[in-house]
Amino acid sequence: MFARRLEDLRIGSPVHAYCGQQRFAVFIGGNLKVYRCCNTAYTEHGEVGDLTHKRFTDWLSDDAPAHFDHFDARSCTHCQFHEKNEAIAYLVQPNPAHVEFV
Repeated sequence: MFARRLEDLRIGSPVHAYCGQQRFAVFIGGNLKVYRCCNTAYTEHGEVGDLTHKRFTDWLSDDAPAHFDHFDARSCTHCQFHEKNEAIAYLVQPNPAHVEFV
């Protein structure tokens, strides 16, 4: 996996605006803030929620969609999820060729 991570650093910023990975794995910091991924944890750019006075399930159902829907992944300086995001983008497009398989 190390070679892939080096390749991700070489690629740099994502070329597509869509980031599907953030919908599968959010990160909760020791400060009770919710971040869109490990690369943006503990930064203002990555912060999408605060669990200081709210349960995670409440945040997920009430607040999360707005944060995920209006995010442009090209604003990230680097991404280790290029391949995953390409696969997710393919699967969420209208009528992907392999929809019955998935």
